[in-house]
Amino acid sequence: MSDQTLPPVHFLLGAAGGIGSALARELRASGAHLALAGRRAEPLAELAAELGAAHPGDPREVTTHI
Repeated sequence: MSDQTLPPVHFLLGAAGGIGSALARELRASGAHLALAGRRAEPLAELAAELGAAHPGDPREVTTHI
């Protein structure tokens, strides 16, 4: 077993707009790894592309209705 610790991933619900997307931008600016979830696929994908431009593959996005 490895002693290497993986970095934490912040899972944000409601990340497609409003406070959720603002929080995602703030966390990403601080270097956080993100998983984004929301009901609206298009704005969620746009946010993931915006935030992942410098780091392909991060954040991950999930369209869901909880």
